[in-house]
Amino acid sequence: METNEGLIGLFTRAEKYSPRTIRAYAQQIKYLQELLGDLHKTTFKNIKNTVINLKIEKSIRTIKLAVSALKTFYELTQDPIVTEIHLANLGIYVDEMIRHYISPERLEDIIIKNRPDYQNCLEVRNYTAFLTLADTGAKLGEICKLKFNDYNIDSEKHFIRLSTQQKNQR
Repeated sequence: METNEGLIGLFTRAEKYSPRTIRAYAQQIKYLQELLGDLHKTTFKNIKNTVINLKIEKSIRTIKLAVSALKTFYELTQDPIVTEIHLANLGIYVDEMIRHYISPERLEDIIIKNRPDYQNCLEVRNYTAFLTLADTGAKLGEICKLKFNDYNIDSEKHFIRLSTQQKNQR
């Protein structure tokens, strides 16, 4: 079995990965090694079974990272198993990777149910920030930086000036 230092050394020799990617890949390989045993003796069937079991407890994004790390490991060790390791071959399909967003109907339901007590200033402030966040699609950090002057409600078309590098107006 490969040691963590050995795995880091293997990825470092490839010279095309950042230190952060190398660490992430080495951690993923170490984790898969615990599940699969010796990676040099692992079969594609074992990998597929492990991925199927991982789908129960891990997110698709985490599994994709593990598969990518494993594929890179086999590429670097020049193992022919690398040709079999693809997401579709492992039973991971594109439709599983689509991010799930809150539907407009669900968002409206959340907004109506969580309407604040207007006697409580803190609740009203948080609710207003949430509505602004939902309506503009702004990031939380952008909402937190808003000042009263950033809201332009005097013009014919209302907008909010977000303090970003691009100076977006929504």
